[in-house]
Amino acid sequence: MLTTIIKGKAGRVHLPGSDASLSWREVFRRNEDLLTGVVFGRFRYLSREALTAVMDCLLDGGASIKLGELQAIELWPRLERLEGRSFVEPDVLLTFQDAAVLIEVKPPYGGAQYVGQWKAEIEALAAEYRAKARDALSTVHFVALGRNLRALRSGEIEKLRDELYCEFSLTIQCREWEDLIEFVCAPQSVGVASDGAVFDDWMQAFDLFGLVQKASP
Repeated sequence: MLTTIIKGKAGRVHLPGSDASLSWREVFRRNEDLLTGVVFGRFRYLSREALTAVMDCLLDGGASIKLGELQAIELWPRLERLEGRSFVEPDVLLTFQDAAVLIEVKPPYGGAQYVGQWKAEIEALAAEYRAKARDALSTVHFVALGRNLRALRSGEIEKLRDELYCEFSLTIQCREWEDLIEFVCAPQSVGVASDGAVFDDWMQAFDLFGLVQKASP
């Protein structure tokens, strides 16, 4: 589907209730979930070496080598155990053998990261663990990907760390799309040929969102 959109062969999408239509390229650019799906849905195709390198890009302090094998990729998981909320829906939950990685994605333009949303998602995962709806893990990494400037300037992140009480060890990471693009653009000395195909798909998706020219050397 991604190649079809890039080559202009996907046609147009008619808007309900009007005669107007949009190209699939424009639909893709307007929908952060499509970007999330292209990037994280392809994690399952990465070799172990390439996946470790990608997680090194997202996490601090060599945490990637302590994750263990990737066991599950959930896009928009529905977490239903948080008191006072019918459900909470983070963008991505990666379950490894020894840790979970919870990811909130913001597109290159649009709404900024919101620390209150992070708190709800982390607490919702903790509630799932307490209710035994999921197998509990001793380590959780939370990654805020994209548009972190306001959250970093506000000083709310340190306050959040003080407020949260969870039964697991928690780290909070802020990353921008440029960090991931810089990683993909760098010469890769790990992985196999199929990893390159995944990275090519990512770069095409980044290009559709207008990111590549800004971030590439």
